[in-house]
Amino acid sequence: MSPDLLDALDAGLAWLHDTPQPDDALAPFAAGLDTDTHHLAFNPAWRRVGQPRLPLIRLSATSFEPLADDELAAFGTVLAARVPVSASPTRDTWTLATDAHPSLLAAWDRALACPDHGLRKCDLRDDCPWRPTGRAALRLPVVAGRPVQLELFAA
Repeated sequence: MSPDLLDALDAGLAWLHDTPQPDDALAPFAAGLDTDTHHLAFNPAWRRVGQPRLPLIRLSATSFEPLADDELAAFGTVLAARVPVSASPTRDTWTLATDAHPSLLAAWDRALACPDHGLRKCDLRDDCPWRPTGRAALRLPVVAGRPVQLELFAA
């Protein structure tokens, strides 16, 4: 496994579990980290119907080619050596067994609807700074020289 992928994994796990978020931060999406060959997405509060919400990690190739089963298995082994894993709902995702940082979960909860207008996409209104301000306050994972983006997460 490449050192870049391990660095991205460690940065994402630190973001999920160890990075306090400001009281005005919004975390409506997953954080995505790219290496030269892989993409990792970290969702702080994924939930299946009837199940508790737990962090979910998805690994994919940046080339849009599916990853080989042995590569996914090796990643799952490395991940499980770092944090408790509760399940793997699909071949390229892993649900962690421990909650994300409480302040990250609070940021995720705050992103569900604008407190002033009750809308999830309140940033579409020209006069509402709720989502842009909250996204700007979010502390994202840091990997030296690697851009981090917020993204929609579909598991």
